[in-house]
Amino acid sequence: MPLGLTQVALANHLGIPIQRINEIIRKRRGVTPETAWLLAGAFSTTPEFWVNLQTLYDLSRTRPPHTIRRIKRTA
Repeated sequence: MPLGLTQVALANHLGIPIQRINEIIRKRRGVTPETAWLLAGAFSTTPEFWVNLQTLYDLSRTRPPHTIRRIKRTA
């Protein structure tokens, strides 16, 4: 793991269940605003950084398979 940090060590540092970290890593759970605040504090980032990563991931997974045409304005 980067920084030589284990899931157990990170969970203990954040004061959250190990299962939450494990599920985020395994893509079974998203980063919530609460978790974003905790990660931001631990890694000297912002909560927006973590929430934006989650949003980008969610958008990439749910992109429609076809293009939607733009609605044309009517008089």
